[in-house]
This record gives sequence, C-alpha cells and structure tokens, in this order.
Amino acid sequence: MVEIYNGCLHTIGTIVRGELILSDRSTTKFVMTESGELSVTDERSKSGMKLDRNRGMFFAGFLADGTGRTAPADVGWEVLGKDNDDLSKDLNPDTETSKNVLGESTFKHNGYEPEVSIDPYYAEPDSALYPKLKAAAVQEKFGDADIKGYFVEAVFDGVQSTEGHLTGTGYMREAYIVPQSTGGDTAGYGIPFNVNPVGPMSTVTVDYTLSTRAVTITRVA
Repeated sequence: MVEIYNGCLHTIGTIVRGELILSDRSTTKFVMTESGELSVTDERSKSGMKLDRNRGMFFAGFLADGTGRTAPADVGWEVLGKDNDDLSKDLNPDTETSKNVLGESTFKHNGYEPEVSIDPYYAEPDSALYPKLKAAAVQEKFGDADIKGYFVEAVFDGVQSTEGHLTGTGYMREAYIVPQSTGGDTAGYGIPFNVNPVGPMSTVTVDYTLSTRAVTITRVA
C-alpha cells in the first residue's frame, strides 16, 4: 500500500488477510462498513508501546539565597527543555577494555560523568534560573555559591496522570550549572549552559503540571 507525499509515492505497508502491516511492523485492521465506509482500527499501541518524549524530564534549580537549607521545597525549580527539540543526559561512561596474552578480554567500568547541555537557552526575567545564570555568565563567576545547585531526573513510566498532572519518582543530586556563552542569534538573548550532576542521589516525588510547567518536588522519607 502506498501514499502520495510531496508528489512521490511512498510505501507505508503491506495488506495481508485484511490487515495493513505498517513499515514499523505494527498492524492496522480495516473493514468495510454497510454504508461503504472504510473503518480502521489502529493497533500500534498493542505491538510497540513507547513512552512519549515528555515522559522523561529534567529539572534544575538553585537554593533561595540565605535559606541555608537543602530541602527540595527551598529550591527554585525549573523544567529544562522549553527551547529545545532535542535534550539528553550524556552519561559519558569511563570504560576501558584490555586483552591479555592469553586472548582473554577484560572490561572495566569506572562510573559515569553525566552532563546535560541546554543550548539554546533564552533568557527570561521570570525564569527561576535566570538571575544566577546571568550573574555567573556576565560577571564570570565560578564559585560554588554562584554555580552550584540541584538537578532532578524523572521518568514518568507507570505514570499517574490526572487533570494535566504527571506524578512519578525522580532522583535528585547536587549539580554545577555552568553558563557556556552569552548573546547568540536574533531569536533572543541566549545563555546556554551545562548541568553537571555530582554526588549521591536521593529519591524524590515529582508532580508536574503540563499546562503551566509548574513542578513540586518532595523528598521521599
């Protein structure tokens, strides 16, 4: 079976015994109704379930100045990725493989050096990250008090979704939030930055509102 796209024919699948087997190997059943209309049942969700991209989210923030506390509620959290169509946590695994004279291979894994690169990031005065990012970037500050904050990664699988809320488990740790440059193109004033998580993780509960991007993060006892 073919479709016409941009003036060209493209194969989208093969019809076998009343089923359209799509190019991704999922199946779609179709039957002719009494009125002569074609009824289609999409069964892709049964054959190849995959999470939507927004089920995996990153959050970062700085402690409010002067609090002296480290509870998630004291952090000005912001979801990462508003300006990005591609965003990943690069694990940067430290591995090495060696082989001895007997032909035996040895694999050694020394851990990860994770990093999230947020580029572009366009400055917005009401952004939770903006004040410290601007100060660090423009004044070229690099002390812990200037660039050290927190990072949370949450994957909302088995998600509880009610009235536009996603609730799931996340993992919080300290992180260096380091601006990389200032300025950029005419799309807006940019302060792209990297997040480098460090130290041990603690388990948190993440409640995220899709319509407003508001997030509530609480530590699991």
